[in-house]
Amino acid sequence: MASKPPEVQFGVHYDTYGNIFFGITSKPWFDLIFNSANDGIAIDIVTKDQYGCNSPAIQYKDGFHKGHLIEPRYLRDMKKSMTVAENGTVIVRYGEMEPHYLGKEIELNLVMVQNKNICFYNNFFDLKRYKWDMLDMGMYLDTLVSLNQLDSSNASKSNGFKTNYLSKSMKFTVPFDKNQVDYLPEDVKPIHDSLNYTDYYIKKIAIRAYSSVEGSEAKNNEIQNKRAESIVKALQTYQKPEIETKIIVAENWVSFLEDIAKTPFKWMENLSKAEIKEKLKDKKMFDQVETYLKNHRKAILVVELEKITLYKDATQQSIVTFFNNAIINKDIAKAKEIQLAIFDKIKGNELPIEVLDKLEMPKQIEYGELLNNSTIFRYAMEYDYLRTLRELEELRDLFLKNPKINYNIAVIKFRVWISGSPLVDKDKFWAEINNLKNFGIHPSLIKKMQINYNIIASELFMSAHRYDKKDACLKFILQNYQQTTMSENDLLNLAQYFASFAKTDVSASLIAPYLKRIDVNEDLLFYYLNLTIVNNNALKDYAYKKTILNAINLNRNRFCQLFDPYGKGGITFQLLDNAMLKKVYCENCEGENH
Repeated sequence: MASKPPEVQFGVHYDTYGNIFFGITSKPWFDLIFNSANDGIAIDIVTKDQYGCNSPAIQYKDGFHKGHLIEPRYLRDMKKSMTVAENGTVIVRYGEMEPHYLGKEIELNLVMVQNKNICFYNNFFDLKRYKWDMLDMGMYLDTLVSLNQLDSSNASKSNGFKTNYLSKSMKFTVPFDKNQVDYLPEDVKPIHDSLNYTDYYIKKIAIRAYSSVEGSEAKNNEIQNKRAESIVKALQTYQKPEIETKIIVAENWVSFLEDIAKTPFKWMENLSKAEIKEKLKDKKMFDQVETYLKNHRKAILVVELEKITLYKDATQQSIVTFFNNAIINKDIAKAKEIQLAIFDKIKGNELPIEVLDKLEMPKQIEYGELLNNSTIFRYAMEYDYLRTLRELEELRDLFLKNPKINYNIAVIKFRVWISGSPLVDKDKFWAEINNLKNFGIHPSLIKKMQINYNIIASELFMSAHRYDKKDACLKFILQNYQQTTMSENDLLNLAQYFASFAKTDVSASLIAPYLKRIDVNEDLLFYYLNLTIVNNNALKDYAYKKTILNAINLNRNRFCQLFDPYGKGGITFQLLDNAMLKKVYCENCEGENH
């Protein structure tokens, strides 16, 4: 088992009828592990009700198992019920469990037997397998734009490059005075003035509102909601378009535990949340701690803005006429502005995408960027890789030295390659990527393309069982990913990619630097927990408790679901073997809180 490669996976599961199955992804490794008549497996059925909050810690029965141990099945019986799939995966029907287990939350642990001796005991956890993608290379649409920015529903996934597009976002922190609930327009005027309202209006606001930790949690959340709503109401007085709003409220346990760690109140770290609240009921104690608490009452606002244009209310016919007249007059700057306004209307379902066909652009060098913009925007709406590649290559033939067109062709070729098309020769493509430096493309963008090249190549080598070549691709990515700028979405994709190749330690180290931020991306935080919460060494680190409390603040239900049975949406409820996790779970997930 110690020498088994990570690509070889094994596990147990059961169906709705209670049939239990053992599986392993390699027939040769099945034969290595079970090679004599007295080798086999046994199943230990563990129930979640063994982990009740008022129940004592689980004791191992007979020194090695936790629940109800079903008698072993040896090699001869395993072979009788064994099937081998075309890909080499072995499935063995072990037997069936007693019917009364089917109505319970259960997990199956595996006992491996060698020569009738117990040699290996394993409980399983469900590391979430999310669909990951390449790093976001962006595409040049006038300036470099993340494709996600062309879809307002994915604005939070922007890759951070500066753009000229018709939307942008800004972040503000608003402190709360104790007992203050209502905000007036003059209270938020500094925010209003910084938004450049002559050019933009507020489309959406996402608010994370935090209270200090003393007092009733229900009351604190009620106050935070009122504060957040009052801020939006005050900003709404400055504009007519209605502001879409999303509000998350929480007690600021992360900042509290961070701040007291360096004070005489460090002893509070070992108390439960309820015990800390009880201590802070004492006025003398509260007055001493208030010097820290006052800094924990705040809201973090992410404000999404839309540009105000002269063409916002223009009809389809008139805006097409405006654009075509700008082309006739060779006013390229005005044509670009109108083109972006048309894109915005298409994105907002105010115009059909077919309107692009009515924009008259001669295929001449001065209109190269306008032609490129139209092709890339249509791609972002329709994702027709082959049509886009064909159109871009036609533009490249006209504008050989245009760096934006050559860069966009390389980005599209990644999607064509993934689709399995023979149009992309992988060796020539690698040379084409490296040649982008001759067009003045920034080295960090070329490096990101090289990483994506190796991401795709590693998947192809993995499918062909060329593990040495796959490992070479992984090595390249590990040695180079720090040389490029990545968004939070890129980090999540890369972490999930490494985890898919059993490099969970690398995945965790990618995410770890972002965890101290109270406004950390929720998906990043929960993926980090998914990677590390089964690691007992990580759980001993006090900083890990703050990470857990931040997760509870962001999404309590999502945190509690980590402790559902593996295969049923959770990682494993056997995490509750850990005293710290059980305490946190029982404090936050039992009864009315869950």
